[in-house]
Formats: sequence, C-alpha cells, structure tokens
Amino acid sequence: MSHYLTYATKEESYDYIKEVVAEALGVDFEDHESGWWGEYAQDPKCAIRIYPNFVEGEGYHEKAEKDYVYLLELPNLNEVEPMKRIVSQMPIDFKLVRASEI
Repeated sequence: MSHYLTYATKEESYDYIKEVVAEALGVDFEDHESGWWGEYAQDPKCAIRIYPNFVEGEGYHEKAEKDYVYLLELPNLNEVEPMKRIVSQMPIDFKLVRASEI
C-alpha cells in the first residue's frame, strides 16, 4: 500500500522551501510550469513536488487552507511515520493537510 502526504506552509520563499526540502530529503528538484500546478518543483526520481496553493485561473488546490502559500506533496511512501518526523524537523513550519492511501 502506498501513502501520500500533502503538507502546507505559509513560507513565501519558493527557493528557500526547495533548498530546505532538497537538503532534508536528499532530492534534486527541477523547475516546471503548468496551467494547473503553476510554477512548481519536482524531483523526477520520486515525484516529490512543491507547488503554489493558489494558481491564477485555477484557484486553490487546498481550498480549506487559503492562508497557506505552498504545498509539499510526498507520494508513494511505504512508511509514513519516518517521513512525518523528517518534515517536523525542517526549519519551515509545515501543516499536514492531506493523508491518503492507495
């Protein structure tokens, strides 16, 4: 079973979020842009993604979290608790807004 976690943050610096998450998770982000995701960063190997909560013309990805600027998506996790610990130790305040299983 795969687990997906989505975190939200009020941190406004896209570059700082990328730097912190890349270092904490040992990933390399590539910048992309799309109409749906806006300007976003994704690690091509594991599909970890950082993207804006609000995209002009599309609205909010997480409507209940309108105060949060960016979202961090952590897909395809076998174990959730180790990842939750890593995220909680980052110097950015992240709030878990979605957890699902497939």
